[in-house]
Amino acid sequence: RCGALQRSLLCCVRLLSNALCGCEEAKLAAVSLQLPLLLQQLWAISRGAPALRRALMQLLCNYVAHCAPAKCSLIAYSDARGRCLIALLVRAALAEARPPAAPMALPLWQLHWRCLQSLATAAESRTVLLRSGCIGAAPSLAHRLLLGAKERDEPRAAAVLDFLANLAFDADGCTALLRCDGAFDALVEGLESRQPSARYAAALALRNVAFSSEGKTALLNRPRAMPAL
Repeated sequence: RCGALQRSLLCCVRLLSNALCGCEEAKLAAVSLQLPLLLQQLWAISRGAPALRRALMQLLCNYVAHCAPAKCSLIAYSDARGRCLIALLVRAALAEARPPAAPMALPLWQLHWRCLQSLATAAESRTVLLRSGCIGAAPSLAHRLLLGAKERDEPRAAAVLDFLANLAFDADGCTALLRCDGAFDALVEGLESRQPSARYAAALALRNVAFSSEGKTALLNRPRAMPAL
């Protein structure tokens, strides 16, 4: 019976996700209908149900993409512990798998960071990302995924670097990034990755950083940066 309910939910979530994809009118209607309240319930239900969680993450990505009101709406509602959906998303994206548990599947990992990447472009959601520790943790996570002896996983690193590139697009996001320990070095390491998507994301992030005076100074002060570019 539980499996039948999850299958029905999965179909509904996928249908809603398709309806929201690229449709501003549908997204604004969802905002007015308080969609995040439903999404919070689905978040709890999808714990331990990988297919449903993946469909939910795709729905979230479609909902917030290029829609500032949708991004803001995720902040307006909290669970019983006072956590909004962005805080829950950050917690899941930064959680480390404890043996014998397997790491989060790569496609699901990429969906988490794609959603965070979109949220990084809006001031309100960026504030939550900063407060939740996501911005501070992302550069060191990228560094470990690029160079770590045990954690090396460049496709995952590319997703985090994409997040940093979007974060650096706005002036305050760029400032927040440059204040993180090791952030600039992580971007330079991304330029030297064997993964094309990681190199592209790192180059885009550095391009955005270079528009600020602080970023120009950091770029010129790193001997490795200019040759890598």
